[in-house]
Amino acid sequence: SPGEQVPPISPSESGPAEAFETPTIPPRIEMVIQTDVKEVKYVDISFKNLVGQLDILEQAAVLENMAAKALGGDILLSGQYNTQDKDKPYFSMKYDLQRLDFVESFKSANTFRQLNPIAEFIEGKYNTSLILDGQLGKNMYPVFSSLNAQGVFETIDGVIKGLAPLQKYGNL
Repeated sequence: SPGEQVPPISPSESGPAEAFETPTIPPRIEMVIQTDVKEVKYVDISFKNLVGQLDILEQAAVLENMAAKALGGDILLSGQYNTQDKDKPYFSMKYDLQRLDFVESFKSANTFRQLNPIAEFIEGKYNTSLILDGQLGKNMYPVFSSLNAQGVFETIDGVIKGLAPLQKYGNL
């Protein structure tokens, strides 16, 4: 229903990681779901105007051209979760993020904050794209030795402000 909050599900909320069972998509299910959702909240990020398609077939869930507005910019996501080999589930994803805001990303996205601590001091926008695929372990975490990735990160009109080491250097 509109405005209903759905709590995130993660292995840590289900008990120990060893006890978490990897979900499988049953065979003989075929469906196409067209999405048009006003707002989806995931942790501290609000995705608005989420549109796209979810196909479930041949023991896989496939996202096609999912688009949303979040973090001050535009997000496009495609990918799949495939359980044809239930002992080695596979995932692939591609995302394109356009004109996202550094400050808003730093405040809202924990992973972004951990990987880019300097982003707290950057005013401006960025673009990024990533293609990633690999296997998932029993606890739904990626098997790192199986990962393949390529991507680009581009700063647009970025200005660093308030970073003490750079201010000291500028005063020399």
